[in-house]
Amino acid sequence: VDDAIIGLGERIKELEADKADRELRSFSLDVTVDPKYHPKIIGRSGAVIKKLRTDHQDVNIQMPNRDAEDQSTITITGYEASANSAKDAILKIVSDLEAMTTIDVEIDAR
Repeated sequence: VDDAIIGLGERIKELEADKADRELRSFSLDVTVDPKYHPKIIGRSGAVIKKLRTDHQDVNIQMPNRDAEDQSTITITGYEASANSAKDAILKIVSDLEAMTTIDVEIDAR
């Protein structure tokens, strides 16, 4: 019986630590990004967003659904430090894209 009580006490400590860790991982923040940059953040076959997720461990980056009312909000969930560093990386991608110049050229269809 004493072994069972000790075992249960250890299991309770593990569960409480797991609960605290889950609460830390549930930190969420929203980043507002113009929808025209979303394809660049996702990348070809999702390469850029996959790299962001692996570089910033334990982070979930959720792009808005196509039918969502607010198309400009990207949600990042994870540990606070990782979520903030992922946000900074996304904002750096956006600032790099905004710094580029776009020129529209019409080509005669002959």
